[in-house]
Amino acid sequence: MTSADKFGIGFTIAITAVMIGLVSGGTFDVSQPSPVQSAPVETYTPPPPPPPPVAAPEPMMAQSDDDLTTVLSYNIRGAIVESIIGDSDSNSIDILIDARLDGELTITITSSVVEPFDDGAYFILVDGEEIHDFTQKGSILTIPFLAGTSDITILGISDDYVESHAADKAAADKAAADKAAADKAAADKAAADK
Repeated sequence: MTSADKFGIGFTIAITAVMIGLVSGGTFDVSQPSPVQSAPVETYTPPPPPPPPVAAPEPMMAQSDDDLTTVLSYNIRGAIVESIIGDSDSNSIDILIDARLDGELTITITSSVVEPFDDGAYFILVDGEEIHDFTQKGSILTIPFLAGTSDITILGISDDYVESHAADKAAADKAAADKAAADKAAADKAAADK
């Protein structure tokens, strides 16, 4: 036998002796624990407290009944719409904008908001000046504006317009009748003088 074989046999015997000593000394617990039946334990967990109410942030400007900003359908470029206010007395809406660039507003107007003139058209003011270069397709208006514009007003037919139009028509009819009467009187006088 060689010395390596003697060393291997000695090493194996030493490890075996240590293992026998440990097992017999009770260091290792090789027995399996017996299952223990225990009754389920119920625990009570209170529900989490409700979150504190969060106050809705107050708008910077109180929304009025005439505010149509969220009612009307519109698209704008070159500006920000600050508000759209309806005025049922004058049959108009006033659109306040912050125009930082030249742009255009496309807005859909319903007759329940602004009733158009008899021909279906609207009257448009940009910063108080009448404009004619807007386009209208049915109830959809596309209104151009310049940088710095702050107010666009869309007007429809109003009682004042109807009354003034009726008064103008009555005055024109009366003038025509007076002229016809004067012409007839002049013709009668000319015929009598002959």
